[in-house]
Amino acid sequence: METKLSAKRMEVVRLKCGFENGIDVGTIGSSGGLSLGWKGNSLVNLKSFSAFHIDAEIQDNEYGTV
Repeated sequence: METKLSAKRMEVVRLKCGFENGIDVGTIGSSGGLSLGWKGNSLVNLKSFSAFHIDAEIQDNEYGTV
């Protein structure tokens, strides 16, 4: 989701929403900002990220690789 928040502020929001794991990318000026959050034991392999994207491979023990 595009957050329009700094990475540190997005981390606070993500944790308040109950997502104990996550990747937060801060804004550039007043635009952008991305966050990917998850709960539980899913394994997330971060492939790459920038101010414009988060590329991750997610492996869930129940469903396999998504």
